[in-house]
Amino acid sequence: MAAWLAAAAAHVLPRPCATLGAALRAAEQAFERHRIPEPGLSAEHLLTRAAGLGSARAALRASLASPLPADALARFDAMCEQRLRRVPVQYILGDWDFHELTLALAAPVLIPRPETETLVELVLSALRGREAAAVELLDVGCGSGAIGLALLNKLPAARCTALDVRREATDLAAHNARLCRLSERYRVDLVEGGIAQYAPDEGTRFDLIVSNPPYIPQADMATLEPEVAQYEDHGALCGGSDGMDVIRQVLVAAPSLLRKGGACGVWLEVDPSHPPLIERFVTSERPELQLALIQTHNDWYGRQRFCQLQWRG
Repeated sequence: MAAWLAAAAAHVLPRPCATLGAALRAAEQAFERHRIPEPGLSAEHLLTRAAGLGSARAALRASLASPLPADALARFDAMCEQRLRRVPVQYILGDWDFHELTLALAAPVLIPRPETETLVELVLSALRGREAAAVELLDVGCGSGAIGLALLNKLPAARCTALDVRREATDLAAHNARLCRLSERYRVDLVEGGIAQYAPDEGTRFDLIVSNPPYIPQADMATLEPEVAQYEDHGALCGGSDGMDVIRQVLVAAPSLLRKGGACGVWLEVDPSHPPLIERFVTSERPELQLALIQTHNDWYGRQRFCQLQWRG
């Protein structure tokens, strides 16, 4: 495949490629030959952008007989070349939609997954009736800022402090806060030592901690698709031998960060193997934390993916 790419980098698509429909079919066929996941969807997203149609794939489908200008063909060809190298579509486009927001994205900052929108919805449900309250949120491992910004977008009086260990992530999250016009209520802190080293301003306490931490067990990292393994930050994915390293750090730090009587404690996205490990950690290994696992929720595939813990201090 590498030799084919070297020879065809400038001509992934055949010439001439007169219409949008012809270009779409050619790209989809190239992706199928090279076993690119979701070949049709990848081609549609890329051609929609290359043709200047924004992100409206419906507009593309309605325009398949339209001529494809040479400059748009060149843009699409370059995008297809990247996709054949397994660059994620989101990085090629440079942005992606998440829970009613369009966020800028760039490697290696983690691409927000659709299932993480479920975490946002669960937190919003827990805060139902308090939408107008001045809730203080802490987003641990913010990445692109997706979770915190999505929550602020629905909670007009809330404020969010977002933490990450990578400068690329905190810079991108701050940029997205500006794009979404939420920067006045969004603070981003670079904490290279992680949550264990985080020192909030004196007197600062949070009503809620939310986190999509690195949670993939080390042994599972070898099973990742090339799009993930080659381009996304492994530090934002791998949670150590059992996937629980950062989760434990969040739980240990939580009592010193949460406000007594806060809204709804700690919300986590986790590996399906984690709920019993979390239960054991807070009840048997570290009972002094006074944390209780009060609820788990399934993802779209019926796997236990989200945990809610309450601090009883």
